[in-house]
Amino acid sequence: TVNVDTSTRFTLSNDTFICSIVPVKLDATITGAINPNSLTYTWTRYPMSSPVPASGTGTAFAHPTVNPTVPTTYYCTVSGGPCVFTDSVHVIVGNNIPVNITIDSIKCFGQSTAHLHAVLTGGVSPITYSWNVGGNTDSLINQPIGMYIVNVTDAQGCSGKDTVIVTQPSALSLLMDSINIPCFGQNNGSISATVSGGQPNYT
Repeated sequence: TVNVDTSTRFTLSNDTFICSIVPVKLDATITGAINPNSLTYTWTRYPMSSPVPASGTGTAFAHPTVNPTVPTTYYCTVSGGPCVFTDSVHVIVGNNIPVNITIDSIKCFGQSTAHLHAVLTGGVSPITYSWNVGGNTDSLINQPIGMYIVNVTDAQGCSGKDTVIVTQPSALSLLMDSINIPCFGQNNGSISATVSGGQPNYT
């Protein structure tokens, strides 16, 4: 019988973004039956010009603070238990917070049902939001067609911006056409319906 330990999990911080030279805390977390304080945490980085976090045994080495000046990938290898774990985290150093507006589109002509959500892939909390149509949260609901701009600012003073256009389907149109029965008692007439606009497929 081969027993495989599936209870132990290793997680590393999510990729993050900074736009100024500020410290960033990395978190290497072990969950499961292993005592994390008995493990060895070995850190490396790329590029080599960035400072490398200290390595050693015990959870004191699991949560280093780094201060990169260029985009840097940090690698952590955890050993000393029955398994060896390795993961990486990328710290982006730039000028603008990456922000992307996702849209749940309007389904029918004339409705105001669009939902918009500003998704950030970096920044330091708290984040402030400012929409050109009013609103100071990360989402807008029940919006009509138009242009939407969100400006975001984080606790460092870093900013980001995204713009989207919300559209709608054209109005639904139904055109009926028919051919009359030429003589009494015959069954050779016809009728057809042509639909345009809206959202295909039609039923």
